[in-house]
Amino acid sequence: TTRGLMAFYWRVIEREGDPGERLVWLSKLEPFSPSDDVLHESSAQAWLQLEPPERARAIEALERARRLNPTNAFYTMKQARIEIARRRPKEASALASLALESEPNFLDARLLRAEILILLGLKNEARLELNEILLRQKALRGMPLYTNYDRGLTVLDGDRFEKARRSLSGRSSRQKSK
Repeated sequence: TTRGLMAFYWRVIEREGDPGERLVWLSKLEPFSPSDDVLHESSAQAWLQLEPPERARAIEALERARRLNPTNAFYTMKQARIEIARRRPKEASALASLALESEPNFLDARLLRAEILILLGLKNEARLELNEILLRQKALRGMPLYTNYDRGLTVLDGDRFEKARRSLSGRSSRQKSK
């Protein structure tokens, strides 16, 4: 059956360590499940794991995933991170903002936007974004998070947050420890 074949392919894909081989298996699975956004996200991950990474192909795969599931802000954020790697901060900022339109409590999107604002020299705006993260983090404490998606929105990389805060205060981590 189609369902059995798909299950077989997913098991093979999960075991396959080589991103090129994963892409071969994912391409075999796509005709059976063209509307599976996770399949396209998996392809994007494999494109990024190639040496050198195929960022343009990864963005194409993430755009397909996003068209299939436009409410999933993680796809938009993955695109934003690729744009950062491509040294395109304005595009990355626009994508982070798009992710926040659908998920205002997406703390990583807010942090990425703050980091981009710092990179662009917009320190006051970056401070406001970092303060907004703290306010939202406080408001989210104790709220029930029912799915991994919900929990993922509230994850904050404390090291990145502190690095952003230090860069706004002009103090490096070396200065702080002295």
